[in-house]
Amino acid sequence: MNINHYLLTALLGCFITTPSNAQNDSTFLNAGRLQLDKNFTQTINIKGEDLEKMPFFSLHDAINVWLYGIYTSKSYLVYVIDGVVANDVNAYSIYDIESITLVQNALSQLNGAFGQQQLLLITTRRQKAGGKGITAAGNTAYNTDKHLYHQYYLGAYNNTQKIRYGVSANYAHDGIGKDYISANTKATYTNPPNFDRFRINGYAGITLGKHHDLSVTVNYAPQNYTNNATQINQYPVGSDTNIAKYHADEYTFNASLAFKSTFGKRWRNEFTATYLLGNLTSNAITNSTNSTIKIDLFQHGTADFRTLQFRDNISYHAQAGNWSIVPSLNAQFSFPKYNKYDWAHTYINQVTQSWVSNKVEGKAKSYLLTPSLSIAYKNIVQVQGGILADVSPAEGRDMTRIFPFGTITTDVVKMFKSTHKASLQLFGSFASYDNFSDLQYKFTDFTQDLYHYNSTSTIFLPNPPPTSSINDDKQYRIWSTGLRFTTANKRLEFSYNFEKRDYTTDVILEIPGGTGYYYIRTNPDIRAYTHTFGIRATAIQSGNFNWRTGLQATSIANTTNQNFGFTSYANIIGNFKADRTAWAGGFTNRLNYKQFFAGADIQYIFNQGRNMDNTAKMQVLFQQLYAGAQIPCKKLRGFELYANCRNLGKIRYSTMPELNKYYGIGFKTIL
Repeated sequence: MNINHYLLTALLGCFITTPSNAQNDSTFLNAGRLQLDKNFTQTINIKGEDLEKMPFFSLHDAINVWLYGIYTSKSYLVYVIDGVVANDVNAYSIYDIESITLVQNALSQLNGAFGQQQLLLITTRRQKAGGKGITAAGNTAYNTDKHLYHQYYLGAYNNTQKIRYGVSANYAHDGIGKDYISANTKATYTNPPNFDRFRINGYAGITLGKHHDLSVTVNYAPQNYTNNATQINQYPVGSDTNIAKYHADEYTFNASLAFKSTFGKRWRNEFTATYLLGNLTSNAITNSTNSTIKIDLFQHGTADFRTLQFRDNISYHAQAGNWSIVPSLNAQFSFPKYNKYDWAHTYINQVTQSWVSNKVEGKAKSYLLTPSLSIAYKNIVQVQGGILADVSPAEGRDMTRIFPFGTITTDVVKMFKSTHKASLQLFGSFASYDNFSDLQYKFTDFTQDLYHYNSTSTIFLPNPPPTSSINDDKQYRIWSTGLRFTTANKRLEFSYNFEKRDYTTDVILEIPGGTGYYYIRTNPDIRAYTHTFGIRATAIQSGNFNWRTGLQATSIANTTNQNFGFTSYANIIGNFKADRTAWAGGFTNRLNYKQFFAGADIQYIFNQGRNMDNTAKMQVLFQQLYAGAQIPCKKLRGFELYANCRNLGKIRYSTMPELNKYYGIGFKTIL
């Protein structure tokens, strides 16, 4: 019997022989391959309801002001949803999200993050047991490009002590208006770039006696993208008219089954089975004509991503006086596969000139084992350590690779008095890691990711070079330290986190040659130093008035020993061999007075360094502003009506992309 049979037998044994009383242990963060104690893990937490009144199409546009500002970019975020891997988080409506948690811990690299990626844990909204209701919400906004944004939501749930279920449907639309894009491309748009996205989400669960809980979740999100335009005197050279039509249909499907159990007071087990599907079909037609020539280009492309994953986590919770000892074992088996196919057909004066096609496909097997041990004393100190063992079958390398990790947290104040209301926690963690990311499909949208040019500072490239496969036989290391001070009954919190991360990424060198340029891809060793400061406070909590506020500041400096010597493009966030270090972040505010409420968020970046125009980069962006009131209604449990606006202003010479301004109104009601 080979090792794969042993692993499968062990997994099934954990699932079958561990009866249990299902319980959601709210003291732990389920990061997928590891369980982290909330009380001893440095995090930044965001409530989903704090984001509901903002018109956005991609979640990172709403949370960046709460986290690392411009450095919270779509491609650098990895999400674990309810403890399991999922496709694009934007398949879920914000009304279905309870909370978002950024993990500031080296162990994030063992749970799907790679390179500079940040790990975010999503908890979806299940409402409370013993309740039922219907929620309806809507938001319509008019942007400065003369295009309407829409989002409408309807959800229903019914939860008893033993049975719970819910379903929701959401429609969202966003686009770029004709006036803005015509001014920049000199084009007439019969149908400017726009997206339509539908999101259907459902869950059901049942508590089986005192020992088991079975639940299932399903999410389906189709989206289509359309862009039709006519350009005059544009590319290709010599043409008088260029007509382009593009349409793409894509969808994601996520399904997950979870079986949770406990045995006695000590043993706990959670088994999950997950199936992910992401699919894209695109078609493009370009007609270019002048007085002597007609060029027709037809393009078609498909992409299909699928992953079947099984995961089991078994743990034993022992108590010895004030000591808590938790050994655990996590086993994950993943079976991803993908295929891409595209072709292009060119006609000149209705005569075939070329036919080009390309097909790429692949599949893999990933087997990961993560044993760990956590030891804690009261609320004073905790140590957790273990290894991640990659026992995946692969040719050309050793069968098993070991990646150690460890964390330690201590509360200096509670060492002297464990009941003291103040707290000063010190955090430390390290991990050895590789690319353990899961195959996930990401929606097309208007997002522009950060790239570097000339190794000086961050700019945006409309067509960044494609990434390549990173050497998966190399181990990288990450170290993290930090502190968190809370006082005034947790109304005031100050935090600091430092991280030193070794990683690699694609760097494209543009080298002159002949009459043009040629490109070389390289993967240098890079080290990133990240400093993050945060202040979060309930500034006022008196009678009918409440004011919650937060300020975040982050700097990221990247260094490498490699001297490129040529123009270079790199997908890196933060400063890269720059003359100074930029600071990015946000300032958030939420206010309530009686039935009135308001919110104001500001995003900023300063001391950015110098770019090609030798101009210092700086930006202050009023990212969100809203105000409204709860209107009494006898037949409704709550009715909110508000006005909002987004991206009110920014300073010139920004490194951020041009952003639409939105002005709208919205509502939310619970029946």
